[in-house]
Amino acid sequence: MKILLAEDDLRLGRAIKRVFEEEGHEVTVSTDGKQSFEVAARGEFDVIVLDINLPEMNGFDVCRDLRTSGVETSVLMMTGRTDVEDRVRGLDCGADDYMLKPFAVAELLARVRALGRRSARAAAIPSQLRAGDLVLDFARHSAVRGEREIELTVKEF
Repeated sequence: MKILLAEDDLRLGRAIKRVFEEEGHEVTVSTDGKQSFEVAARGEFDVIVLDINLPEMNGFDVCRDLRTSGVETSVLMMTGRTDVEDRVRGLDCGADDYMLKPFAVAELLARVRALGRRSARAAAIPSQLRAGDLVLDFARHSAVRGEREIELTVKEF
């Protein structure tokens, strides 16, 4: 998997990067929120591991702005913030999972694998199905045969 690790603690970032690379993942490290957003917005990653306390732009804002701009990459937020309100805020701004520091490496790897599996399944689902001149568009919930749109009820679709 291609992983973006957004972590401003250089020592921790190097250690996590090494763990991911030992598992065979390709890792890009970013140390501030603005840079993390810019790199993640390109949509080249399977999973983003995002610290909340980043300089320039915090992880909540990075995640929210990614979702607003249409980036659907799975996001695992990592932080030492233990308040329930912070966890809820992280999930509400678009994170797929939330992990507290300190953490067990085995759990981090398991959570990233789980997010990677979800991303792979989502990528495998086609946005359209074609049969001859019939096109079913799953995103728009529409059916078109040739040039003519076919009106379908929700149940029929």
